[in-house]
Amino acid sequence: MKVLITGSREASPDMLAKVREVVAWCTRDGYEILVGDAPGIDAKVREEAFIQGVPFTVCGAYGRYRPGLFGQRGGCDWPDYLARDRHMAQRCDLCIAIWNGRSRGTRATAAYATSLRKQVIWRVFPA
Repeated sequence: MKVLITGSREASPDMLAKVREVVAWCTRDGYEILVGDAPGIDAKVREEAFIQGVPFTVCGAYGRYRPGLFGQRGGCDWPDYLARDRHMAQRCDLCIAIWNGRSRGTRATAAYATSLRKQVIWRVFPA
């Protein structure tokens, strides 16, 4: 199963703790993770997946990746973040959104996954 973990760039300590828990669940059940290359939740997902040894694919946009990335690269040929996020939503079996209640990208990604009839789990941490 492929799990897209998407989330806000501005992440509280509680949100980062939730990432650790979600990645541990993916590790335990043998799931693969799809994640973007942004800071915040994406960065914590990549870090935890690397530490916990779960396979993960990082997707970028604008023909480039942000510096300092590690892990399998899933392409960066999307013209913008919206296209990249939609690609990840299309490829996933489950989308987990760790949201601060403000991030438009996280909201749009999870809404798009819902429109594709993917299972979406929201974890909302209001600011």
